[in-house]
Amino acid sequence: MTTSWMNRYSKDQWSDLHYHSNSLVSGVLYFEDCDDTSDIVFYKRQGLDNIFSDTVNIDHKKELDTNKKSYLYHQRKLNVSPEQWDLIMFPSNLNHSVNQNIHVDKNRYSLAFNSFATGQLGASSSIMFLDKNKKYD
Repeated sequence: MTTSWMNRYSKDQWSDLHYHSNSLVSGVLYFEDCDDTSDIVFYKRQGLDNIFSDTVNIDHKKELDTNKKSYLYHQRKLNVSPEQWDLIMFPSNLNHSVNQNIHVDKNRYSLAFNSFATGQLGASSSIMFLDKNKKYD
């Protein structure tokens, strides 16, 4: 883990579309259900066929009809309503945002983080050594 931070979204707060540079995998841990506050939204990058591959089985809404999941593979964005203690991890270069919190009396709290690899990656002639103390461009 390279960086981490706490988020509090009070009424009318949101996060604009962004991605995390200089990181491989980002994530968010939710401390409570987000049904009454706001979704995290992931956006399909231009030139990609789908947001998620066929190997991902994500129940991103409680009312999801499991017989009609095909729409997951051709939509431009995916709204996710996390439940308490859900941990969502995603490629750091995936654009995402947080919808506006419209709840009057409820804040939305989460812990977010970025991560990067260290040590040996690859094998044989494709070995790369990553040093956690060196900054990579």
